[in-house]
Amino acid sequence: MKKSILTFAALFTGTFALAQNDIYALTGKSPQQIHFNDLRSLSVASDNAGNVLLSAEADVSVFSQNIKSVVKESRQTQHHVQTPAMAALAYSGGELIFSPMYSSNVYVMNEKSGKITLVENTAVKTSACDLTSHITRMTAGIDGHIYALNNAGTQLVRISKENGMYSVTDLGLVKDASTRPEESLRTVQTGFGGDMIADAQGNLYVLSASGNVFKISVKSLSSEYIGKIAGLPQGYSLNGAAVSADGNVIVGSAKSEGFYRINIDDLTATAGKNEVKYPVYDLASAHFLKQSGKSVPEATSAGIEVYPTRIIAGELNVRITDPSVTTAVIGLYDSFGTLVMSKTVKNAPRANSHLLNVGKLKQGLYIVTVGGEKGEQLHSVKILIE
Repeated sequence: MKKSILTFAALFTGTFALAQNDIYALTGKSPQQIHFNDLRSLSVASDNAGNVLLSAEADVSVFSQNIKSVVKESRQTQHHVQTPAMAALAYSGGELIFSPMYSSNVYVMNEKSGKITLVENTAVKTSACDLTSHITRMTAGIDGHIYALNNAGTQLVRISKENGMYSVTDLGLVKDASTRPEESLRTVQTGFGGDMIADAQGNLYVLSASGNVFKISVKSLSSEYIGKIAGLPQGYSLNGAAVSADGNVIVGSAKSEGFYRINIDDLTATAGKNEVKYPVYDLASAHFLKQSGKSVPEATSAGIEVYPTRIIAGELNVRITDPSVTTAVIGLYDSFGTLVMSKTVKNAPRANSHLLNVGKLKQGLYIVTVGGEKGEQLHSVKILIE
């Protein structure tokens, strides 16, 4: 995965939804014990149950990256794509990445085709007898990599994609800045379980099962205690978290206790509609946290309009009515921050509408930017090409 351009990172946290169902969930069969049922898309906002992408009972084939062929996995072990113990999920660029709790295997599922790739690796150090070693938190980072963290915080791994191949790197121990057990990522009752999300500045956040929140710097591999979420029911087990299109955090519970919306700035929880209830083992989305005081401001301009934001016909229109903009550079970036199209246009009162043909680009989420002659960013918006 190529490094994202942080100038445009904040755009992933706006109000544009990938689709009606833009949250992904690992759900269970029973709230009494961990037993994987399916991987599905859903919409918490509309209480839409969504579509099942992978069922525990489905007959699936898995392609091994190592031996470059389809492999037959044994369901008699914990090392298979539909294992009952599943609690780590991430979404990036049309792919769902997940990993069994008792295994070092990493699986990548193409959302559109349903094809599943097995990424065998020696970097994940999971032991069936050591619950602290299990990977239970996973998220896509703003840099285009996937990050996964074990229960104890002693191993942070990075999953990367380069030239169509996946690699897993052990980043090592996350240093705990707190010396107080009640504010420590290392304490079972305080920091274990839960899920992980990312913000637009390159940080990770662990939301533990008990509702505590920790901020992790990927650069320094250190964590700090942010606080405890207020407003969740007594004993609520927080097992999945994902950033919604509006920049809030959606959390779910393995005990079928319903979905809640978390404001990350004040750590307050608000109950969702909760008409559709699932045992939730993990959640994922394509969005990143939008925090107050962010270092990379979102660029907007009343004199620039980009439409439509959902493209089916293959044409994108950029209209510039700001008279001060005589020359503009229109850029189109994919979800990894890679520039895929650029066009310099001359703007005039009677020639202010500029058409771009995007029909040959792959389906997915893109960022459109409009910059000035001096390289300044004037406007930016997300679009979806279908």
